[in-house]
Amino acid sequence: MPVPARKKSNASGRRRRSHDSLKPATTAVCAKCASPVQPHHACSTCGFYRGREAVNTNKNIEKLVKQAQKKAPKAVKAPKAPKVAKAPKKSKEA
Repeated sequence: MPVPARKKSNASGRRRRSHDSLKPATTAVCAKCASPVQPHHACSTCGFYRGREAVNTNKNIEKLVKQAQKKAPKAVKAPKAPKVAKAPKKSKEA
C-alpha cells in the first residue's frame, strides 16, 4: 500500500480545503406569488415555473378533487337490512 513520502504541511492542507466552506444559498423571486424560490426550480407555494403550472400543489389538488366529485356519478347506496322484531321484555313481578 502506498505511503506518502512526506508530511503535508498545514498550509498545503488548508489551501486545499479553502473551497470546502459552505456558501449562502441563492434565491430568486417567484413571478406569480413573489415568494423566494431556488433558481431553475418550480415554486413550492404556487407550483408555477416560468409562467406555467409545473407542479400540482395541495390547493390545486383540492380543486381537482372537487371537480372530479361533481363530474362523477353518485354512488348507489347499499340497501339497509330489515329490522328484526324484538321480543317483549319480561316484567319483574314478585
